[in-house]
Amino acid sequence: MRADTAVVSPLAERTAGAQEAAARIAGMLPDHTHYVQLQSGGLEVLLHKPPSQAETINDTGLDIVTFWRVLRDRPHDLARVCALTPLSRIEFDTARGSGSYLGVSDLEAARRVWVLLSQSADGPARLRPQWRGIRRRRQHTEPRADIATMETLAQRLKEVTLECQPAVNVVEAHSGRSGVCFYADLRANQFGAQGADPGAAFRPGPDVLLSALAKTKAAVVVRVDHTGVEMTAPPGWAQAALTVQSGHPVRLWSNRPLPVQQPLFDVDPAAAGKETP
Repeated sequence: MRADTAVVSPLAERTAGAQEAAARIAGMLPDHTHYVQLQSGGLEVLLHKPPSQAETINDTGLDIVTFWRVLRDRPHDLARVCALTPLSRIEFDTARGSGSYLGVSDLEAARRVWVLLSQSADGPARLRPQWRGIRRRRQHTEPRADIATMETLAQRLKEVTLECQPAVNVVEAHSGRSGVCFYADLRANQFGAQGADPGAAFRPGPDVLLSALAKTKAAVVVRVDHTGVEMTAPPGWAQAALTVQSGHPVRLWSNRPLPVQQPLFDVDPAAAGKETP
């Protein structure tokens, strides 16, 4: 299933081909009534699929979850404070050095998350955030475009359930329910970073999550390119490599057949049945 959308997440990945990859992944999700995304990332896949009867977005970073909740429930307030925030190294260093944002309001915590990720350099900035500087413009969105879409995005998130749990716990909680489809992005700059959360290094790695997903009877799709960990697809799982017009190939594993929809999807047949690096 797939749904084109003009809404771009304020935390959208800024690497080349990110939006195209998200749209293609959304188009390959198995049929489901309950979509469960185990790491929120920038929500690009969610925003490229039609709403399901139920949708759950999880993230292990409380600050990231706070951002999504404030955006969903108070989009006008969040857009206002973000619009008033200058591109500033002082603002960025404050957001980066404020840790868990203890003692500040949820609105301020959400603003600081937005500052940290919107003012960081392109690429793997979520792992080691560096200020992008005045001359380093965002490559894939117009300035302030993400603020302008906050209220529209809030409408898309209106019925979405937000969780802040270890991903393995979420898998265990939803595995026995019918119609569930789990999506997990196991790339190092998404799974390990979680918005530059330093605590991510102490959580179970992508191999542990994959092991939990291999035991569920629910539908599962995982993205496994650039995981930083040697992993092998569980026995019997489908594998596909999607090429995008710009950026690196996207590698997917699933415990359901992965549809090939030409010409939208360029699936590398040589990748089928092979271990993904």
